[in-house]
Amino acid sequence: MSIAAALEKGNYRHLDLLVRAGLNVDTATERGQTPLILCCYIEDESRGQHCAHLLLSRGADVGLTDPSGRNALMHACLTGRRRLVELYLQPESVDFDLVAKDKDGNTALHHAGNPDIVRSMTRALGKFHLGTSEPNTLGLTPYGLGRKLGFQECCHVLSEGGRDYPYNSAYKT
Repeated sequence: MSIAAALEKGNYRHLDLLVRAGLNVDTATERGQTPLILCCYIEDESRGQHCAHLLLSRGADVGLTDPSGRNALMHACLTGRRRLVELYLQPESVDFDLVAKDKDGNTALHHAGNPDIVRSMTRALGKFHLGTSEPNTLGLTPYGLGRKLGFQECCHVLSEGGRDYPYNSAYKT
């Protein structure tokens, strides 16, 4: 059994044994999902966080992507897993591009629909002197996409300090 299979089946004791036995913590499923990505879809967020912490302690790579170009941080943002986002943003975990884009040109911040996650993301981006106004393939920045989708609280967080200033009006809002 692989680490990913143990996660998919909810066999967490087996997961622990496999990880401690030294199996590759980054081996993806046939669908291309890494174990860290799978942690974002564990129903119990605390359990997902525990599994992700175990994988990270053995060198799992947050930046590996699935066939859509999304990494574990993007999936954590998509699923609204605040604690996983914060775990993936820990300094010892950030050995990947925080503004990496998926096949649609979206960054992790584009995928964040929770104001607390947006706040965590903007803090991390600021710490590394990275901007928050990267447009996707449609020309929408995270702020512009948030407005389009009606995520007013997320837009408020971005406008109160997360969004790059001066705002580049060339980006669609």
